[in-house]
Amino acid sequence: MYYIDIRNKQKWCRFFIIFGVNPLFLYVLSEVLSIMMGSTGWKAAAYAAIHSGITDAYLASAVYALVFTLFLGCIGYPLYLKKIYIKL
Repeated sequence: MYYIDIRNKQKWCRFFIIFGVNPLFLYVLSEVLSIMMGSTGWKAAAYAAIHSGITDAYLASAVYALVFTLFLGCIGYPLYLKKIYIKL
């Protein structure tokens, strides 16, 4: 808190700030996207595509989660830039 808020050293933690300004919106969006992807079969297809390239199931699962999180970050980044705060 001291380093980020008081000394205003925020450049290195921008990734975390993006998720911190709209946390509830991004969480709800992740749940909705996960449900929609699961019901349409995209979730299994995306995991199968990742798992075909990475044989270790644990690593493939981690890569899938990281890609999904980065996708949500790409949605949250324009909101952060335009200072749009969605409150649910």
